[in-house]
Amino acid sequence: NLGKSKALNYGFNTVKNLEFDYFSYLDADLATPISELIRMSEFLNEEIEFVFGSRVNRIGSNINRKLLRHLIGRFFATVNSLLLQIPVYDTQCGAKILSRNLAEKSFSEKFYTNWVFDVEIFFRVMKAKKNIDINSYAKEIPLEQWTDVGVSSIKPRHYLGIFSDLFKIYRIYSRAKN
Repeated sequence: NLGKSKALNYGFNTVKNLEFDYFSYLDADLATPISELIRMSEFLNEEIEFVFGSRVNRIGSNINRKLLRHLIGRFFATVNSLLLQIPVYDTQCGAKILSRNLAEKSFSEKFYTNWVFDVEIFFRVMKAKKNIDINSYAKEIPLEQWTDVGVSSIKPRHYLGIFSDLFKIYRIYSRAKN
């Protein structure tokens, strides 16, 4: 019970010696159903090796999210998009699939933060694909189903720490670019 980022590191390091082509994960509460992960996997091919879900409420989808959580999430996503310098809509969606190569680059080492490790995954992927346009190897897939289940483990008192962590990983990976 040490947090999602540590669980993902542990999970990847447990399977890294097995044969697999892709590494994927969902949030433990299954807010994103497994069927969505299966649907997302259909977008993977030789070029597209990073697919991630996006909680966009639109006609034909069934995205159930509390308004306050949505508004805070949109603010956070906008900041993330600016830091990453890519037009990603939803870095924090807990449904992601990475090729084995990108998973090795993303999950082999511990994360610098626990709350915003999803953003750090993007920085690690972009570092691994240095000078390659993210549109050529990644795809953001609007989910058809997502349900806000339970209470978020992020409390209002965590927000300052979250933004501090964001800028911390931005500094770390910005230095790595140069």
